[in-house]
Amino acid sequence: MAIEGKLYHEIRKILGVSKFFIGYWNKQFKTKGIAGLKLGHQGSKGYLTEERKH
Repeated sequence: MAIEGKLYHEIRKILGVSKFFIGYWNKQFKTKGIAGLKLGHQGSKGYLTEERKH
């Protein structure tokens, strides 16, 4: 949205996030490109065995 020219306060209203949140991800994009926008969280390992999943 910022690339399209929307101001931070407009983006905040649309997404319901803080100015800090927008600034953080904008900086990630500027320094690392698209790769900077990917989340690093892999999630946790499941507790169920394959047998119990079915």
